[in-house]
Amino acid sequence: MKGKGAVPGLDGLVAQAQQGDRRAFAQVYEHLFDRVYRYMLLRVGVPEEAEDLTQEVFVRVWEALTRYQPRGLPFEAWVFRIAHNLVVDRYRRQGERGAAPLDTASSLAGSHDPAEEASTRLDVQRLHALLGHLTELQRQVVLLRFVAGMSIQETARALNKKEGAVKALQHAALENLRRLLTGKPLPEGKG
Repeated sequence: MKGKGAVPGLDGLVAQAQQGDRRAFAQVYEHLFDRVYRYMLLRVGVPEEAEDLTQEVFVRVWEALTRYQPRGLPFEAWVFRIAHNLVVDRYRRQGERGAAPLDTASSLAGSHDPAEEASTRLDVQRLHALLGHLTELQRQVVLLRFVAGMSIQETARALNKKEGAVKALQHAALENLRRLLTGKPLPEGKG
């Protein structure tokens, strides 16, 4: 049974890539690039850096591909685990904490209509402000679940957490976001 978001034939392409088939790996790359890039952009906030980090993810995937072993979860979970680790390494190197600004993430919309771009920019800025009230793990869960489109299982695998923990983090994050959107204060010790 394929997980949510699994691509027909992706497992076959991964297997071919593991055997050194660069064309198969190129197809895997093409399929996953946009999702990994959006995740990185929302984490680091700078398109050029997000692109560099996305490229680094795929370099690491290629280098480790022969060691990849499917363990009942989609390949995407493994790729996003690598992406997550790369972001964590980046913040450690730079001594930063928390999420980076999302102001430049408006390019996600792909619109060339100035009014729509302005609206998207405001939405992204508001999203950034709201995400700033969440814990780092809650932010990670929201980004993986709703930006990268990963399932609970895939998110758990990417974050190296149990599914129950991901569900609890998602519930708490959405509850905190709901409260913030309605102008209610967060409970003490939340967010």
